[in-house]
Amino acid sequence: MKTLKWTGARGNEIELRARCEIKLVNKKVDLDGHIIVLDEKQQQVDANLELWVDGKLVDSCRDINFWRTIDIDNGLKKIWG
Repeated sequence: MKTLKWTGARGNEIELRARCEIKLVNKKVDLDGHIIVLDEKQQQVDANLELWVDGKLVDSCRDINFWRTIDIDNGLKKIWG
């Protein structure tokens, strides 16, 4: 797990905790209950991003496609995801 900490504009302690594991696994196809394992590989993602403010869990997101910071007014950034 990786952690990033900083003090926010309002003086609050902000912490991001991220865990991400991506594996290549054989693709499986379900044919009406018969599972077929193919030679084709696909990504299997196990991840979680948590936002903590002043020691309290505010939000979390398991989809790495939404892990972003976006620009908002006055040059500030917002955590999206």
